[in-house]
Amino acid sequence: MRYIKRISALAISFLLIPLIILSCFSFPIEFIAFDNNSYQAALRSTEIEEPLRIIFADIAANQMMLIGGKGLPPVLKSQPALTAAFMDYFPDQWTRSMTSILFSEILDFLNFKSQPQKISLDIRQIKNNITEQAVEFSNSYLKTLPACAADVEFPNSKNGIDSDIYQYTQCAPAGDRSSVLLGSLTLFINDYFAGLPDELELSGFIPETITSGTSVFANYSLARWAFRLAPVVAILLLIVNAWLLRDDRRLQWHWNGLLFLISSSILVLLLIALLVGQKAWISFVSENLVDGENVPLLNVVKLLIAGVFPQIASWSGAFGIVIWLIGLILFLAAKYTRKQTNDDRQKAPEKNPTPPHQNKTIQPETLEEVVQKERKNNR
Repeated sequence: MRYIKRISALAISFLLIPLIILSCFSFPIEFIAFDNNSYQAALRSTEIEEPLRIIFADIAANQMMLIGGKGLPPVLKSQPALTAAFMDYFPDQWTRSMTSILFSEILDFLNFKSQPQKISLDIRQIKNNITEQAVEFSNSYLKTLPACAADVEFPNSKNGIDSDIYQYTQCAPAGDRSSVLLGSLTLFINDYFAGLPDELELSGFIPETITSGTSVFANYSLARWAFRLAPVVAILLLIVNAWLLRDDRRLQWHWNGLLFLISSSILVLLLIALLVGQKAWISFVSENLVDGENVPLLNVVKLLIAGVFPQIASWSGAFGIVIWLIGLILFLAAKYTRKQTNDDRQKAPEKNPTPPHQNKTIQPETLEEVVQKERKNNR
């Protein structure tokens, strides 16, 4: 029976090692990686300004194409040129604030707090910047377009060059037509943005492939709850392991102490490997989270992960040190207890040993024997 218990404890120990390591990551990831406040330092860094502007410029160009629809003139239907034109009209403070709002909504969804909904973005500052600098915006857009080929024909009005913006294709004409198109485009841009609402509703910021009800979301939910329950399962298995070894207290302490020491040592080696290969695994994770072709978004995800990982590694390392200390205490306690028991067995003398001549049974004397002894003594 004793051997069965020890074999069972050994099997549980093999399960406990990865569970203890996972538990050391569980708390930091739960309370740091899924907390919006953990990413504020990364959002304030200068490295993230450029990719954020590109992302919002691309969103603005995409929304302009969707909202304008058939109402946009053909010359304005170049999304890459629109993205390049929008680049200079998104202040850093605005992009950080909107990114924080979007990121907070995404984290609420990942934390099972809300379902993905439309987000209202305050675009008054962007509208004012573009309408006040409509000429610069239009000129920037036209410079991004390819030059018109020599065989492209432009309709003429009775008075000369046609100023109807809908008569121009997606190319930048030369000469006088360029000036005419710039003026027409400036008027259109001014009227278009002046007619936009102060708030723009943004939807689809969370892909439909990971929203609730899909297999991806179901797998994520199972993995997330398994990750959350890892510390509880580890504690329960430790209790079972201790119960199986309850007959020998020294072995119990030695076994669990060694288990903690091994787990914490593997954790430290894992953290060192993650720190050394940080760029490689962050790139791997980022490319699996977002489309690798969307370079600006990929760079933002990399910067956010790189910003929060040191906090996770520090707290995981702290938990590992605590577990290592507990394991060391148990291991030394078991070793010290065993030494004391051997010394007691080898050196402890018997207390008040009885001399051999006192082992005889003493019988009480009778009254006659006492009287005879007294008479002898009186003689």
